[in-house]
Amino acid sequence: MRNTDIIATPPSKDNIILIVVPRPFITPVQKTYDYVFQPVFLELKKKGQDFPLTIIYCSGSMDWVGYGIEVAWKVLGDDMYAGEKKPENQRVVMYHSSIEKGDEVKKIIYTNLSTNPSESPLKIVIATIALGMGADLRHVSQVIHAGPPKSMEAYIQQTGRAGRDGTQATAVLFWNKSDIGQPDVTQAVKDYCRNCDNCRRSLIDSYFGFGSASSDKNVPICCDICDSNLKNDWLFTPPLNSLQIHAIRTAIQSFVKIQKIQISSMCVESLASNTSYYVNAENILKEFKLSETIANALSV
Repeated sequence: MRNTDIIATPPSKDNIILIVVPRPFITPVQKTYDYVFQPVFLELKKKGQDFPLTIIYCSGSMDWVGYGIEVAWKVLGDDMYAGEKKPENQRVVMYHSSIEKGDEVKKIIYTNLSTNPSESPLKIVIATIALGMGADLRHVSQVIHAGPPKSMEAYIQQTGRAGRDGTQATAVLFWNKSDIGQPDVTQAVKDYCRNCDNCRRSLIDSYFGFGSASSDKNVPICCDICDSNLKNDWLFTPPLNSLQIHAIRTAIQSFVKIQKIQISSMCVESLASNTSYYVNAENILKEFKLSETIANALSV
């Protein structure tokens, strides 16, 4: 080919805010994922239909997708559904390669993904890298990586599934030293996670051969390096360990017994496990229909 014109543009999308957050290393390893899952599901429980359509990518093992859905059931309970308890009304679903083409579950997920969020019950898809190809994802507002992807190519593809309608979207990547210590994680991803000084958008564009020119773009809201306040909403409180949950559970059981309150063991377990949500007495009133006095005492 002679006298060709090459038209190229940096891969980072101006309408996606880029945020990277260290995820604490906690044992057992499930707790490090609880750090991400629990606050997100509690926020869904709080906002309901107003929660933005979100994809949570779990890189590596499909086991974390399954674990994520377990945590969702535990945190949300009946709020797992918007209305009648049937698959098409489920607010949180999982998506992985075992969902066959033409499968009814896949059909429901894709239908809900392509429906306007104000009319669709679906709010969170916990997914492996299998989600994306052939899906209508124009309404996705948030992409959360519970752990880093293996490569920058995978990262830019997956974050690019947010904000396809042109509106402002958010991409949040959680990581810890164990994650980036894995041999299949590229050096570029490791450097991107560890970076504390350079604009994340410029790093991505430079990796793909666009030098530093992209840093001159007038992006209204860029990344957590350009504005450190962007990270604040994603700095969660580490989940309680088993001893702390046991102590809270024992205290609630004692209070319930002394006050002769009629409350199921399932409710006690929910109160003990989701203290960050039930520290608000209004949430206890809403969930368990107790008196205001009792709700205030339990929240303490």
